[in-house]
Amino acid sequence: MSSNILKADNGVSSGTTGLVYTAGNDGTLQLATTTSGGTATTAITIDNSQNVGVGVTPNTWTITNVLQIGSNATYGGAWYGASTASGGVYLGSNNYYNSVFKYQTANPATYYSQNDAGSGTHRWFISSGTPSANGAITFTNAMTLDASGNLLIGTTTLTGAQGFVYSPTTQQIALGHTNGTASGTNYINFLYGGSTTAGSISQAGTTGINLTLGSNGGIVFNNTNTTASPISTTLNDYEVGTWTPALNATGVTYSAQVGTYTKVGRSVTVQFYLTFTTFTGSGNVVISGFPFTSITAAGGYEEYSIPYFTNITLPTGCTVLGGELSPNSNGIVLYGMGSGVTSYSQLQYGTAFTSSATSKLILATFTYQANF
Repeated sequence: MSSNILKADNGVSSGTTGLVYTAGNDGTLQLATTTSGGTATTAITIDNSQNVGVGVTPNTWTITNVLQIGSNATYGGAWYGASTASGGVYLGSNNYYNSVFKYQTANPATYYSQNDAGSGTHRWFISSGTPSANGAITFTNAMTLDASGNLLIGTTTLTGAQGFVYSPTTQQIALGHTNGTASGTNYINFLYGGSTTAGSISQAGTTGINLTLGSNGGIVFNNTNTTASPISTTLNDYEVGTWTPALNATGVTYSAQVGTYTKVGRSVTVQFYLTFTTFTGSGNVVISGFPFTSITAAGGYEEYSIPYFTNITLPTGCTVLGGELSPNSNGIVLYGMGSGVTSYSQLQYGTAFTSSATSKLILATFTYQANF
């Protein structure tokens, strides 16, 4: 106020607690409270534009009438439009409007608009950049709730959104990445305790997603089996990879050691291709190196037929080459069987094949149960 044209008090002059109101020749009104010592503190200021400041002198606003509330570090401002089709209610923190939005202090600013421009829309804005007192603010529309109940976070459009969208009309949730974001970037992180990642959903190119589960995670299926008691209905593992098949002999000269596998839950399908020539060995022939140890349950022996092999001599009377996987094992023992053989006969080094330059080949595919 430039000078007072009206002043009244019931405490300052006498040095007691009371109230002071003053009116200036610039059209400003003030109401102050006083202490018992007669010190006055301005509580409310009304400027000549009918803007009201509580605990603060209002900034110069170039918008409709404002209620501005002060605090210790930053300031808040609330302003509203008329109750017409274009009216709205606005609530801001650490900002005012003077041709453009400006900071009141060098701190981040926010504002919220209700029934923005009469649209029935709610919008939440945050400031970006480095704040400076009375500097211009660049606001970003961080979240929108429109009149149809659509919730948009990080975007302002329902289609082609680069953010989070929920539509009650379609009852769908949409998540969008910024164009050009590389594969593997997470859409969603599932956190335990606010920091430990338990799983995620990430982008896979431009047409797919990847679901990553934590070490104890899985897909749980509904148990509809009424004739048995499943141990688990959780699918907790899927992977593909390679392994190296090998004989239990020494000094083996290999031409090829190729193995692949696919694991779904505890079911493992292995394929291997093995060619070799010379070696040093005796006793039972074993192919080892399986990617997972077999199940340890009693009676967990598994038998397989090996349909393709060359330059391998089967035991007398045998016409079929097979393999046996024992519980808690990562290899098969080769054996021969035939219609005239009452029990299988295990292959032996030196009789099934000899150490020579002649190439021996074994090719097979089978499935076994892994320990878990």
